Order: sequence, then C-alpha cells, then structure tokens
Amino acid sequence: MKKINWRKYLAPLVILYVVIWVGFCGWAAHQSRNNYWLVEREATPTVTPLFSLGDDDWCAILANPAFASKSPNERMGIANKKFEEIKSVADEIGHDLKALKAWYYRTATDFEHYPVRVFRTSALGQDMVQGHYRDLRESGFPKPSVARVFWRYLFTRESMWGALIVLPFLVIPLLVIVGSCAALLSKKLSLKWKILTGALIATIFVEGWLIKFSHSQPVSLGMFNFYDSGDYVSAEGTWTSDTKLATPLQVTKLDCWQNWNHCIEATAEVFGGSLSVRTSYWEIENWGQDELTFKENTNPVCVNERFRIDRKNKVVTYTRATKQPKPDNCSDISDEPIVSYLTDGWKLQHKKR
Repeated sequence: MKKINWRKYLAPLVILYVVIWVGFCGWAAHQSRNNYWLVEREATPTVTPLFSLGDDDWCAILANPAFASKSPNERMGIANKKFEEIKSVADEIGHDLKALKAWYYRTATDFEHYPVRVFRTSALGQDMVQGHYRDLRESGFPKPSVARVFWRYLFTRESMWGALIVLPFLVIPLLVIVGSCAALLSKKLSLKWKILTGALIATIFVEGWLIKFSHSQPVSLGMFNFYDSGDYVSAEGTWTSDTKLATPLQVTKLDCWQNWNHCIEATAEVFGGSLSVRTSYWEIENWGQDELTFKENTNPVCVNERFRIDRKNKVVTYTRATKQPKPDNCSDISDEPIVSYLTDGWKLQHKKR
C-alpha cells in the first residue's frame, strides 16, 4: 500500500488557515464599519430609526434646558463622565478615543449651535414622539477605523482559535468538491457514477444557495385570516401599501369586541435587525352589520389616523393623513395620505423574491 506523504498537504492547509484567520479579522473590521450604535445613541438618532431615545443619551442631554443652565466647567464634567461611560465600547468598535473625547468637549461647549429636533419614529405611518435632541449630524462625529479593528483582532486568541475550528469544516467540503470534479474528468469512472457524482456537486451548491437566500429573509410572514362571529371580529395579516412602509416585515393581530366597544391591535415587526411588539387601542364608533368604523386617532403629533373593517368583503383598512395646517416639527412628513391594507404576508415575500 502506497504511503501517503502528508507533508505536501501541510503547506496548502497552512495557507488556508491563514486565509480563514485573516477573513475573521476582516469580517470584524467590516462589522465595525456598519456599527451605528454609538452615533445613533450619542450624536443623532435619525441615522437608523430607533424606537427609544433615553434622557442619558448625549444628543438628548444637550437639548435639556438643565444642561444649558450649568456652568462651563460643569458641562465639561458631564462630557467627561459621558466619555468615560462609553470609551471601552467605543474602543472595541474602532473609535479613536482621543478624537472622541475631543468631540464630547467640543459639543458640550458649542451645543447651542446645533438645532433642537423632535425625535419621532414611524411605523405603518404612525408617529410616536419620544423627546427632544440636538441634531449633531454636522458636528464632525469621529468615525470608527476599520484598520484599527482589523489589527486588534489579528493577534487575539479568539481569531486564531476560531480559524482553527472552522478549518476542518471548510477542508472537508473542498475535498469533496475537488474529488468529485476529478472523478467527473476521470476516464476510468463509469457513466452512472459520474451522474451520481454530478448530482452530489449540484446538491452541495443548491443547499449553499438556499442557506444564503434564507439569511436574506429573517422571518417568514403568515397568511391573512379573518373571523367574524357577530359580536367578535378578528383579523391577522401583514400591512401593505402602495407607499413604502417603514417596517415591511411585520404581522398584525386585531381583536374587536362589541360589548367592550374597542379593538386591540398588536403588531410584531422587525426593524433595524430587532424584533419589537407594539399595541394600539381603537374605540369603535359604529358596529354595523357590513362594516366597523372607528373614532379618529388624533394622539400623534403630526398625523390623524383612521381605521375601517369591511365585514362583508373581509377588508381591513388603515389611513394616515398629515394634519393641516402642518405643525412646525412635522416638515419631514409627507402631505400625501397613506392607505394600508391587511393582507397575506407570505405572498408579499414571494412577490419580492
């Protein structure tokens, strides 16, 4: 039996290990480039639509009248305390700590130069006011350094051991693919074995494609359901509209009771990579035989909301219209009404695919 010379395979394995190792570090560096956690918390919450703005976030602190009433030394003390709280996390995602500290001091000094905004989030056209903040988009917030993150991870135990763990899981599929391709090109292999080998290669590629495609759809939306027992009406589905919605990945459950004269709307939605649940209460204006109408929701600052359930045709409609005259803080809200319908979520996903 011919003895296998393992030494000639050592160099390719080492090269593959180094590629995986560097790939780990490159992935970490890429993640830091897309990490908006610090800028949306401290500088401007409008980078990505969040659902909360805390009073201890820097842009909210600067908008607080209590901050303006303090002396310059006290403001610097607050800025330094805030920097100390976040510097360890900021260092991990590649921020230049010296530049970041200077930014806190600078914005604490000239905070009045930045306009105060009303923080709003929009989900299915509904505006929810969260508070006030200073718009620091033009304040020169220091961006994280991809190179700094890369070199930090390059010589850590996590990256070295991670590459070593992944190595066999990558080598085995490569050997299968290379061996299968060599078998297909071999003249000694019969036709039926070549067909079987080709099917094996195709299966590997199809499964890899399905795994990659499934990551682009983090959730699977359900079907539209409508139930009407006379004194109780329920509907479940996904909101859709001709206007682009802020949260297309969402499912809503609506329960209405005639004796209570209210409906509860519960919506689960994926927004910015996070899953959240919100509830709304709608007071029924008329429980008719063919339709349910609701009192207009005027709580939101910028818009008026209407709700309607067509019992005969099993259609649920939500309408949002901007208040007129438009409030000063609502200049970024479109004047065009938004009409949404509850429908099959899985059909929407299939259509997009």
